[in-house]
This record gives sequence, C-alpha cells and structure tokens, in this order.
Amino acid sequence: MEKEKILEILNEHYPVCFDSLEFVRDSGSMAYAVFSGRDKYFLRITKPAFFDTVHKSLEIHVFLMKQGFSVPPVIFTRDGSPRVHTSEEDGEHLYILYEFIEGKEVDTEQDAEAIGALLGKFHSAKGVSQG
Repeated sequence: MEKEKILEILNEHYPVCFDSLEFVRDSGSMAYAVFSGRDKYFLRITKPAFFDTVHKSLEIHVFLMKQGFSVPPVIFTRDGSPRVHTSEEDGEHLYILYEFIEGKEVDTEQDAEAIGALLGKFHSAKGVSQG
C-alpha cells in the first residue's frame, strides 16, 4: 500500500494531521510508525483474513483501556470509532491507531510473574463475566 494513500486515509478519519510514516513490519498486519510533527503513533493495518480476530481483540483492548489497564491507548476517529474500515482497489483493510509506546517485545519466560498478576487483575475487573 502506498504511503501517500495511508496518510490520506488517516488524515481523513483522525483528528490529527499526519505528515509521514515508516514501515515497521508485516506479521499478518502491517505495522507503521506514523508521525504528526514530533508526535509518534503506531498504526496497524489488518487484512481481511484477520478481521474477526481483530474486531474481538479490539473490543477487549478498549474495555481494558476503559478499566484503567496499562494498554497502549487507542486513538479514536473523528466519529468516535476505534477503527477505520476501508475498501480500496487493493482490497479491504482495518486501520487501528495507537499512541506509540517505546519498548521491546515481551519475553514471556522472564515476565511470567508479571503476566500472571496482570491476568489475575483482568479476571477480577468489573464487567468481566465469570464463565
């Protein structure tokens, strides 16, 4: 997908003026660092094969964000949606924009205790049904 087209879509739907982006990786979803002046954001562009999974995980992500969990904040569109669905000549895509958080990939063995504590907090969160 062309960088200019991505910037056009972002600027049409989000309340931020984006001026550049850098490709990060493609791992089922294409990931970009997106810039508005000196401000940096993380953009995930998902392909149709993953739409169902992304819709469900985004719903959980927004729920966790509203419950005060330490998750990367989703940037909502001008109309209040956590995603943009496009249908272009190269196919359909979902755009999800986050605040950029500097960091590194999780090492599950090293971080197992912290992950367990976070999972416990998740299960005791208000609004989560026990099933």
